[in-house]
Amino acid sequence: MMREQLFGFGFKSVNIGNSRIQGVEVSVAGEGQIGKTKIQLLGGYT
Repeated sequence: MMREQLFGFGFKSVNIGNSRIQGVEVSVAGEGQIGKTKIQLLGGYT
């Protein structure tokens, strides 16, 4: 069992059975220039 301290508050993780969490993660990154202005883009969705 793992115990942690977070800003003075104690908590612990307890596994109560088999579980599966499914999902998708998408990330997009880009870089370019408009005139003399440099543009950087980073976005994501989970």
